[in-house]
Amino acid sequence: MDNVSIGNGTLQTNTSGSQNTAIGNGADVAIDGITNSVAIGVNAIVTASNTIQLGSDGSGSHTAITDVKTSGSLTAAGYKIPSGTSSQFLMADGTISTGTAEVREMADEFSATISQTEFTLNQAPSANSKVKMYVNGIRISNSAYSISGTTLTYVPDNNGSYILSINDRIQFDYFY
Repeated sequence: MDNVSIGNGTLQTNTSGSQNTAIGNGADVAIDGITNSVAIGVNAIVTASNTIQLGSDGSGSHTAITDVKTSGSLTAAGYKIPSGTSSQFLMADGTISTGTAEVREMADEFSATISQTEFTLNQAPSANSKVKMYVNGIRISNSAYSISGTTLTYVPDNNGSYILSINDRIQFDYFY
């Protein structure tokens, strides 16, 4: 069967499984027939083939291992937090994040009224977005308008004193 067991009462459940290693008193497999698995520590119980159980799982009178340390690097094909979901990310500091909010592009269009200076955008621009203003397809200098929340204020004095005319096509491109 090619099993290795070190410790009192190790691999007691195993009668037909092979290539298993159990180290520590009571280290075992949960059911007979498990193969290629490792149980290390007092009452460490492997529950499936091709797995490693490091220490007790916390059942019974034995405390589960809560901290595993290494001085080297850990390489794995995957890592799962028992309470995690597929929309979460494990951060380098061990915290869980749902990631950044989705960035969406927006293009608001208006037909100006005579001397109009205020416009209400459909969304509040992202803090990382720059709103770009166009009058009749011509890009306007960033200093010719200011933004507060969803309100954009056009400043004609900073755009060659151009006063908006009726039906000027105004467009704002930004991300939110």
